[in-house]
Amino acid sequence: VMDNEKILILNLSKGKIGEDASKLLGGLLITKLQLAAMGRVDIPEKKRKDFFLYVDEFQNFATESFVNILSEARKYRLSLILAHQYIAQMEETVRDAIFGNMGTLVTFRIGAEDAEYIEKELSPEFTAQDFVNLPKYQIYLKLMVDGLAGRPFSAETLTPFEKPKISEKEKIIEASRDKYSTSRASVEEQIAKWTGDYIIQKTPAPQLILYDAKCQKCGREIKVPFKPDGVRPVYCKSCLKKDEPSKPQPEEKIEEKEG
Repeated sequence: VMDNEKILILNLSKGKIGEDASKLLGGLLITKLQLAAMGRVDIPEKKRKDFFLYVDEFQNFATESFVNILSEARKYRLSLILAHQYIAQMEETVRDAIFGNMGTLVTFRIGAEDAEYIEKELSPEFTAQDFVNLPKYQIYLKLMVDGLAGRPFSAETLTPFEKPKISEKEKIIEASRDKYSTSRASVEEQIAKWTGDYIIQKTPAPQLILYDAKCQKCGREIKVPFKPDGVRPVYCKSCLKKDEPSKPQPEEKIEEKEG
């Protein structure tokens, strides 16, 4: 994905997969991307392609392990775009790592507490009062260009686009699945092999074959599970029951009483 300029989209919505699963899968993905970026160490820096990692609701994945990514990812051309609601959602170590390593800062309207913190980054052009009263679709930002931080300025973002009348969403998803995905059965089989827990598939019982025969005693037409050979005697259930030896009756105990 990273070296071949592919696009990877993961929906880690808590409402769909739960909070714990969302954090676990998000952490695994971020770690994989970090390892992939660091694996570029053998590629000359000029040949490394830019890869952009967008993390929405960043506070859900803002662990201390992210500090290493923030400090080292830049030289491997892994760019981070982090979006969250307010600064207090992050731990202090993560917050300091972000503001210490970020190049570009974009802010929409924010609360008074965050405004006091962001004012340090965008002053003297903008004050805390400006951030609190920022109109809809308006932003304040500071860009880093060629390694140099520019002066903060204001801008207007694009208004929401109209939804297309004909959606190609399902076609795109289907094409992606056909090209890149693996069937669930194959994945479960691989997991079973890795864990040593092989999946036992239930095979249907073989169909019982019955043959025509005649009871040697009463001549009744019957079915048997073997092919009669004319030598082995064949009996029906009634005749077999009659020929069963009678069970010996238990002897009656005679108790003698004195008197």
